[in-house]
Parts: sequence; structure tokens; C-alpha cells
Amino acid sequence: STDGGGSWEVTLPRAPGRFLELAFDTHEPNRAYAMSTRLYVTGDAGLTWEDRCLFGFQLLAVDPEIPRRVYAISLSKAFASGDGAATWRELGEGGGLAPDPRRYERLTSVVAAGREAGPFVGATSGLHAYDPTSDSWRRMTTYVDFQGLARSGRILYGAGAGLAEGRLHYSLDLGMTWHLGSRMPYQRLWDPDGPIAPHATSVVVHPGDDRMALVGTTGDGVYRTRDRGRTW
Repeated sequence: STDGGGSWEVTLPRAPGRFLELAFDTHEPNRAYAMSTRLYVTGDAGLTWEDRCLFGFQLLAVDPEIPRRVYAISLSKAFASGDGAATWRELGEGGGLAPDPRRYERLTSVVAAGREAGPFVGATSGLHAYDPTSDSWRRMTTYVDFQGLARSGRILYGAGAGLAEGRLHYSLDLGMTWHLGSRMPYQRLWDPDGPIAPHATSVVVHPGDDRMALVGTTGDGVYRTRDRGRTW
């Protein structure tokens, strides 16, 4: 759409799979990436697409500070490209990231950290930060399943499940220390076994006010905070 959603045209017809991730490149506004069971790249704002024939990825992040730096995440591994998804290398051969499938662990979210640090990856076992010096991963939190991650400068936001389900996590120092907001006023959902609490699944930060964030949930809509999760 080029008119705010008033009209639409199909530019990538009959592509297989579900498109889980879409992202524009902030350095090249007409360049974008689309992730389904394969990775597609466009250089003309979606008019034509190139199939990069990459399989097995489920998450995608484009670095807003480093041109053509893209991260792609599978259920258990993280990869980086410095040339706009033409070539890739695995991050963390020094270890520290691989989830344990026997405990049903998996990778669930990713956010780029610009020039100050490597990317951050959320997992069912906690948050991990990449250290390019040692080519390894460092666990920053435990027992918090960050389904959504967002960044504004040195501020990180995390939304998800775990011990503090229903609260927005935030860090003012790129993940070194973390704070918890108040619990969101969830409306309880019901299944055959009784009431359940919705999960937070995604988070975005306002581009002009890093205290304001929107949090998406499963089954209970979108919540807004203007004070880093103190009130909703």
C-alpha cells in the first residue's frame, strides 16, 4: 500500500509459508526483508522480490545503525549478515546460546543493538547478549521468556512470560541491570480448565519518547504505557 492502507496490491504472490517478519532497512528506505519459510529481499519497496533460498529461520532484525547488517534466528541458532542477506555467518561458536531441547527451550525474539553491542536474543531460558570479542553469548537474565524485545538507544524493553508474567521489563544500561513495571490489568481468559492469563507477545517503543511503549498480548489486545510500565 502507498496510500496508508486505502488500497493494496500483491507484490509477492504464491509465496510459501507464513510471513512472520517484515522489516525495512533504515539506511536504504526502498530495501526491505520478508521472512516466511524462506527469506526474500526487495530493493524497490516491494515491487519485485529476490528469493535468497534460506530455510529454517523464524525471526529477523535489521540493525538501525549499521548499514545492511541483518540478524536471522532459528529455533536454536543465531546468524548475522553484513551485506544485506547475501552471505551469513553463525554467531556464537564460542558457545553460550544453544537451548536444551530436552527442556523444550527455544529462541523467541531478537533485537539489534547497534554499534555499542552485539544483538540480544530472547529465549525460554532467559535473555542472551552476543559478545563479538569472544564470539560467544552471555546470559543476562534467567527464567524470563522474552517473546518481544525492543530497543531505544541504551534502553531495552522486554515483554513475555516467566516468573514476572504480565509486567514490562526494562533496562537503562543495555541489559546490565533490569527493572519491573507494574502488572498489566489483564482480562482473564477462559479455557476448559479454567481461567488463564494472556501472555505479552510483542513490544515497540515510541520513536520520540522512550518512556512510551505498546505491548501486544495473546487474546487481550494491546496495552500502552507512558512511564515504562508503572501505569497502563
